[in-house]
Amino acid sequence: MLLLAGAAVFFAQTAAAGEKPVLIPSAQPAPGQVLRYALTLHTTAKTNRETMIQDAASDVGAELSFTAVLRLEVLAAPQPPSALRLRVTYERVTVSQRADAPEESAGSDDQISRRIAALQGKSFECLLDASGAGECQGEKGALPAAADGLRGWLGNLFGPRGIPRRKIKPGAHWQEAREAGAEIPLRDLRWLRRFTFASEEPCLAAAGAPPQTCALIRMSSVLARKGNGRDATPEAFRAKGLRTAGTAGGSGESLLRISLSTGLVVSLSESATQSSDVTIAAASGENRIRTRSELKNDTSLTLLPNPR
Repeated sequence: MLLLAGAAVFFAQTAAAGEKPVLIPSAQPAPGQVLRYALTLHTTAKTNRETMIQDAASDVGAELSFTAVLRLEVLAAPQPPSALRLRVTYERVTVSQRADAPEESAGSDDQISRRIAALQGKSFECLLDASGAGECQGEKGALPAAADGLRGWLGNLFGPRGIPRRKIKPGAHWQEAREAGAEIPLRDLRWLRRFTFASEEPCLAAAGAPPQTCALIRMSSVLARKGNGRDATPEAFRAKGLRTAGTAGGSGESLLRISLSTGLVVSLSESATQSSDVTIAAASGENRIRTRSELKNDTSLTLLPNPR
């Protein structure tokens, strides 16, 4: 799930008596610092498309497994100084893909797998603002979707997550609302997230990493449309003479372990589902396409010790 700007945060504390409050620090990596994360992603998708001249086809399914080691080098901060500038390199990449698709699309699926595998050794320069939102630009020929994925993962690692900037006790909870991404063409979609400071515990870091104490943060998410307006067309579609309508929903559960000494995310695991039923039509109503989709993502990020 992508973290974007525009969050409203609410905080409450219901800690057990006797718990000692702690300050969960913000990560402030310095220019020249290098971080490495192991990334694992498993995605399953099912899509069904219907047009005015073709009835709904059978569901088309796809499954993708992707692992990588990401090298994050902190670059000199631009103006404003609150922004974080990173060079992210895919040091190692493995990918496998399976698709229940027509034979004529098999070549396209193989090409996508090869382009993902070709990310190994490629670098992207990313700029994140204080909310964790930002932009990533890759080398010529890099897969465009890879920049979108990086932006989402980095937002999870360096976004503020609404953590109060004062000492809190286990049991504290807060919530925020964030704009959803543009992958579903419906206006006013947002993720409603609820966070709970569950406990302090030893960090489950990769082998070889020094022992640390982490704050365990649990997050639950729900995708919903804000308001009850009937017109769901995003401005980008309206400008092209198109109208969109339909429904979307989703939910997710995440666990973050944040170092109480550095503020860095030591590990993150997330499982999310998303579904949509959207019709895109010309303003005249003469042409339309209806797409139903279901998506499930399982993602993990683990901080690795740097090589000696």
